[in-house]
Amino acid sequence: MSGGSDPRPPIEPTADPAREVAPQDAAAATTGASVLGGGIWQLASRLWPQAATLILSVAAARFLGPDDFGRQSFIAFVSICAITFLSGGLSVAVMRYIAELLGRDQMAAVPGLVRWGLSIQLGAAVVGGGALVVTGMLGAIPQLAWILAGVATAISIAQTIPNAVLIGTQRFRQESIIGLVTDSIGLPLTIGVLAAGGGIAGIFGAQAAVAAMNLVWTSFAARSTVRERAPSDEPRPDLWRGPLTRFAIYNTLIGLLTLVVWRRSEFFFLDAYSTDAEIGLYSIAFATAAALALVPETLASVMAPAFATLFGAGRRDRMVSGFGRGMRILLALSLPLTTAAVALVPTLIEVMYGSDFAASGDVFLVMVALFPLLPIYQVCFAVLTGMGRAAIPLILGVGAAVLNIGLDFLLIPDLEAIGAALATTLSQIAVIVPVVVYTIHLTGRVRLDPGTLARGAIASVAAGGAGFASVEALGGLAGLVVGSAAWLVVFGGLAVTLGVLSRDDARWIDETAGRRARGLIGRLARALSR
Repeated sequence: MSGGSDPRPPIEPTADPAREVAPQDAAAATTGASVLGGGIWQLASRLWPQAATLILSVAAARFLGPDDFGRQSFIAFVSICAITFLSGGLSVAVMRYIAELLGRDQMAAVPGLVRWGLSIQLGAAVVGGGALVVTGMLGAIPQLAWILAGVATAISIAQTIPNAVLIGTQRFRQESIIGLVTDSIGLPLTIGVLAAGGGIAGIFGAQAAVAAMNLVWTSFAARSTVRERAPSDEPRPDLWRGPLTRFAIYNTLIGLLTLVVWRRSEFFFLDAYSTDAEIGLYSIAFATAAALALVPETLASVMAPAFATLFGAGRRDRMVSGFGRGMRILLALSLPLTTAAVALVPTLIEVMYGSDFAASGDVFLVMVALFPLLPIYQVCFAVLTGMGRAAIPLILGVGAAVLNIGLDFLLIPDLEAIGAALATTLSQIAVIVPVVVYTIHLTGRVRLDPGTLARGAIASVAAGGAGFASVEALGGLAGLVVGSAAWLVVFGGLAVTLGVLSRDDARWIDETAGRRARGLIGRLARALSR
């Protein structure tokens, strides 16, 4: 606050929350129910776009063929790189500090913060989109596809600040509905363009139109939210000249490293050492693995603004409690998902995409090997984001990026798509393990309940074995149907018999969301507990 009227210290992400005077309204509203409810909305808003992306990739693979499908995937990857690097760091910083301002009851600083973020992000949109447009104008093939991808990229970068406002203020439902509606329009539009012979350029043209619709709607919603939550405007230049700027720079660098370690940087090496068809194989496997990771990743993502709000309110005890519970519950979800994926997904890929893309199943198996570690990492990263701790992830990301690039040079020339999957998986493990160790050390003792996790692992492995045996015996669509049923029966029976949730976590789920779905969630939690 200006004029020295605020007794609390300036916002600093590494400040000790125990020393701060904590307003309780926002912290009291940040509960397990609010986080879980937001997680459900965010999960819906991400699952449907991911499902739509997979459906669209099947259509594109069949309309375009292996080579053109690989070329389209490469252009899309370049667009994702531009969006991630030029928007990820700033949007995360804006989201995180809005959430902390909410916890500190200092929302009057938000309008100035949003204006500052938009002024930078619009410039980044011009740079990022313009780079792809210039690439097309200089002769990259297909030229029109590169130009339209540049337009879609610019719009997507501009959209990230309005999204950050909605997520930072925990308007998960509103942000999710916008995405669900626009993606529901985009899927049939893009498939229709493909069916009409629009080719690669048609895909990016449709994406640009949908992104523009999303930008207009999200901007209107964000503006209304700021006016509602911050009717007065009290600029805090000390905020964006100091800790926010540093945090944004850290996260921008982390975003660059994320592109190398987590976001298909192998495409560049496959483009140099292999063929468009191999790019297509890798793209399908990556997209499928990303869809599988959406459940733990999304539920963890809604924890970041919640942790930041609790941090701003000085409630470290609730942060640590939520950290441990989040890891236990997400691990309980990820173990059965992993065994189901190993047993069923390779055959599912062949059935959906055709025999030309069957080798993507082997690439997927390499990628899914680290999946049980992802929930732990995602929750740890949410804690570090909420606390404003970006230096250690940045340092670890540098090491992992160097490892990733070295493995790309070593493995991709001979092993092609399989080598690309090995490189990215090994480098991701090199980040995950030390981040988890550091976060647990930072927060103190965290209870993981190894006995319950062991029972969950037994049930998951047994179910995966039953599903795999069925698929191997029957093959094709019949094998998928019978294998899915076998997995479900075996896991369901053992999960209830052994108890794959602790009594404490089951009670929390029951109290938090037990009445949802007409009480089904509560009954399920009680049945799976011991």
